Amino acid sequence: AEPPACPQTHGRTAARDWCPLPTWPTGIVAISALNELPAHTSIEPHPNCCSQARQNMGVEMEEATEIIEKAWFCTQLRTGGNTFESNQQLAAHIRKLNPPPPPAHLKPKPPDEAALIRIAASKARHVTFGSLRRNNPDWSNVLTRLVAEELEREYSKFDGFGSHRGFYTFVYDNVCMTVLARSIVEMWALPTISRRLSFFSASRIEQRFAPGGQGFEAAAMHFANLAGEQDELAAAAAGGGGGAADQDAQEEAQEAAQQEAHQTQQGEKAAEEAAGAAAAEDDKHDDQPALPPPAPQQAPRRNSLRRFFSRAASM
Repeated sequence: AEPPACPQTHGRTAARDWCPLPTWPTGIVAISALNELPAHTSIEPHPNCCSQARQNMGVEMEEATEIIEKAWFCTQLRTGGNTFESNQQLAAHIRKLNPPPPPAHLKPKPPDEAALIRIAASKARHVTFGSLRRNNPDWSNVLTRLVAEELEREYSKFDGFGSHRGFYTFVYDNVCMTVLARSIVEMWALPTISRRLSFFSASRIEQRFAPGGQGFEAAAMHFANLAGEQDELAAAAAGGGGGAADQDAQEEAQEAAQQEAHQTQQGEKAAEEAAGAAAAEDDKHDDQPALPPPAPQQAPRRNSLRRFFSRAASM
């Protein structure tokens, strides 16, 4: 980012060492040290600007906003009628938004939101001040909002801006680069993308999905496939209900068969137990000694009968 404009030198730029620089015909020349001034420069530092007491004074929000608004990018954007050289400088500043990688011995830090915006904006090409103002008619209010938001972000980090020396050392460059990056995104990238999308939605999408177009035919085929799948799912659900009823009947039949088999098994077991008890009883009788057979009775003799009858008659 370019050095700030010094309010004590009537708009002439001031480097970080608080020394004003001249304005050349080709634009503002950024020189960050007093010893880098051209030899023919006769501008002396302003006493109030370069005094030690002013460097140690705190920076308020209003003063910080005025300083950022008078920076190179904001001044050029609000001026209008920019030259070719100023647009070339803008392209160079856009390329510098992507910081170089850290040295190999240092561990890279994960980028924050502001760093990601800078990296994305650094890839923009063919951006001019005129295209920024043309793509977003409300560019002035957008720029004011971006400056206020970035200053609030930096203010919330340290609960203040510190002294003038600390503001120009730690805050000024970050705010200027982030304002430039967000201006590229919100004034150039987003309007360009929206315009391209509206073009495709108005022409190509309409032609593609008109009746008879490729998109229309593909959508119709896709809809027919979805309808067929829904019908198959409905048929499968209906068939699944009848199958469930048949399955319930089969399960009931199986349960009845299992109960009948269980009863049959119990009957066979009871019969086997009865047969076993009868066999045990027979074995018990077989173990007892057998009785002798009865003696055969002899038939009575005839002489004895005669003698009996004779005695009976004599009596």
